[in-house]
Amino acid sequence: MAQKQKPAASAEVTPEMVEAWKKQYGEVFVVESEGKKAWLRRPDRKAISAANVIGGIDALKINEVLIRNCWLGGDMEFQTEDRLFYGLGPRVNALIEVAAVELKKA
Repeated sequence: MAQKQKPAASAEVTPEMVEAWKKQYGEVFVVESEGKKAWLRRPDRKAISAANVIGGIDALKINEVLIRNCWLGGDMEFQTEDRLFYGLGPRVNALIEVAAVELKKA
């Protein structure tokens, strides 16, 4: 089955697409800056692992891999223009959801 191409501009993203992404991935997030928008999903363990292996100690590379793996569609300038990429980078950690757990001695 051929994979559908991701919308390369926010104008190409329809409400129906967003609803389909929500059904497929659960939560969907939209980032906005300077009239540009992009939609992202939460990264899974596979994406986080790939980002850490490929990025190593390079935090920018880790963010780049996570953004590419979580990208659903929108204005590609978030990936290609440094100022938008740098603006999105710190928000990537907010996509990683961590549950509170308790450790007790058995």
